[in-house]
Amino acid sequence: IFNPMDEDGNPLPAEELPLIIAINKQHPAHKSFWIKGMNGSLRKLEVTAIPLIGQAERFLGAIAIFWEVSE
Repeated sequence: IFNPMDEDGNPLPAEELPLIIAINKQHPAHKSFWIKGMNGSLRKLEVTAIPLIGQAERFLGAIAIFWEVSE
C-alpha cells in the first residue's frame, strides 16, 4: 500500500529499507523517507529497525519503529 521514496520522489529499493536490512544483515538500521498516505498526502517518516536475537545467537526476526516527522 505504501511505496517508500526519497525526497525527490524516486522509489527506494527494498534493500535500502531499515526492516529489510535488519532481517537480511542482522544489524540495526535507520532511515528517513517519504510515503504517500491513503489520502494522497506525502508524509515524511523516520524508521529504526533492530534484529531480534535469542539465546545462542539465534536470529528470531526483526522489529521496526515508524514515526512521522512534522516539518
